Amino acid sequence: ITLAITNLSTSSATLPSLSTGVGGSGAVLLPQFAAGGGWASEIVIVNPGSSSLTVRVDLFKQDGTALSTGLNNTTASSFTNIVIPANGVYVLAPRNADGDDDF
Repeated sequence: ITLAITNLSTSSATLPSLSTGVGGSGAVLLPQFAAGGGWASEIVIVNPGSSSLTVRVDLFKQDGTALSTGLNNTTASSFTNIVIPANGVYVLAPRNADGDDDF
């Protein structure tokens, strides 16, 4: 299943800031993320802009605690300082030993 999410909001409503750099203005909440039990999510971030974009992806369990999982051969709950070039695409996904994903 592919779920496209675009943040085109011009309202002043923002997600609460959970900690420095987590939530707040410009944050997007993805309510579902699968990791384990034969299920996995892939996050594809597209930058349609004319300048580079730096993003951060934080993963949380249902109870709000950090969810550590393996994406792009790194196990973490926060993937920070991801730089996406102008008109670029960045994919976070579980990877095998060859660096391929199963999607």
